[in-house]
Amino acid sequence: MYEGTAETTLGSDALRKHQGKGQLVFTSPPFPLHRKKRYGNLLGQQYIDWLAAFALTFRNLICKDGSIPPVRFLRAIRPCERP
Repeated sequence: MYEGTAETTLGSDALRKHQGKGQLVFTSPPFPLHRKKRYGNLLGQQYIDWLAAFALTFRNLICKDGSIPPVRFLRAIRPCERP
């Protein structure tokens, strides 16, 4: 497990060693909130733009059959299938 902001953690050397090995990229929440929270979340289009900026990074982290599903469709986490 890694701890830090998305910008710092997703761009770290430690996470690069996992490229192409992830089955799942899980975001929470996977949608923009409409009310400000204590932790200082972005709202509406600002959140969408912020999350979209990670699309290439997310794609590079998952294996060929990996996914980035909305939370409500999450059923199970399984290891990547390797040929």
